[in-house]
Amino acid sequence: MSLVSKSFGCRNLSDILCPREVYVEYMCFACVMSALPYVRQYDKAKNVIEGDPFQTECYAWGYPETSVTWHRGALRVVAEANRVMFKNGSVENSTLRIEGANFEDSDDYMCVATNALGSANATITVRVKGKVTVTLRLWRLRGQPFICIVVLFSVY
Repeated sequence: MSLVSKSFGCRNLSDILCPREVYVEYMCFACVMSALPYVRQYDKAKNVIEGDPFQTECYAWGYPETSVTWHRGALRVVAEANRVMFKNGSVENSTLRIEGANFEDSDDYMCVATNALGSANATITVRVKGKVTVTLRLWRLRGQPFICIVVLFSVY
């Protein structure tokens, strides 16, 4: 994170603040600090089971206040009623949530934090995996019971 000093100023305010009988010099120092946006990088990809929700937080900060947008490839992610939502976390819209993830949601998602000084970003890879279904069946073969285990899974 970079810290940028904007301005320092000095001024003799004794004429404004003090009556002439009291001679005291007042000096005013103004320091405006600013920070470029910073985004914590993701350490690994996220695997999501088909049909489950996916949620991730973009941990961002800076001053002046940062705003977050989400991108999937070259396109900006937009909210979809009851499916793709943004929530406020460390900053406004910093949490991305996708309800009922499907294979088409597999992609790289980038959060971009921006303020007046610049921008920073982080990318997370989301992989949606198929559901595994296990079925137990009890059958009789020549009068003897046996169990058959059937495992079904979606392949992407």
